Amino acid sequence: MRERMEPETDVRLQRPAATATEALPADESPCFRIDHLSLAGDAAERFQWALAAASLPADAATGRCLGSHGINIVMARVQNALVQKGYVTTRVLAAPQDLKSGTLTLTVLPGRIRAIRFTEDSNPRATQ
Repeated sequence: MRERMEPETDVRLQRPAATATEALPADESPCFRIDHLSLAGDAAERFQWALAAASLPADAATGRCLGSHGINIVMARVQNALVQKGYVTTRVLAAPQDLKSGTLTLTVLPGRIRAIRFTEDSNPRATQ
């Protein structure tokens, strides 16, 4: 009975996912100097505005050395900008690429909703 009352210990040691408000790390290794950000993918031109979210006023993503954690933070910032504008099914990814050029290219995958289905017991007002 005592075992049921005591909470289980969580012993996972995984690093938490990057958040959009997290500061970019100052000293990652290995890292690559990033001077330019770009978007690629279907309808990437429609989402160019989201790249502005990659650089916070006191924490620019360009003109600095970024490693994998820093790139994850940049992706989270761009992803959150899309979600805030309502593009909740659109995703941002970083495909394998040569960062020695100084350009980080993020791939945008626009999400589309094919259908919305209601159950038979749904409110009739929802289907009108």
